[in-house]
Amino acid sequence: MDKQDVIRTETYALRLKPTGTRKVTEEVNQWLNKSAKYRNKQHKWSAILLLKTRELAQPPCW
Repeated sequence: MDKQDVIRTETYALRLKPTGTRKVTEEVNQWLNKSAKYRNKQHKWSAILLLKTRELAQPPCW
């Protein structure tokens, strides 16, 4: 990402221009498409996040 992809507002907050947003989105998509080992199987990171979200959404079995 370049300096020109970011806008500084009057309150000194940082905002992304559309080109910066596109670059960040592409980087996240590349990261989510990488595979990793989870429970002795190879999965894409996007699938692992979905599985963990489902696990955390289940109520505890006490």
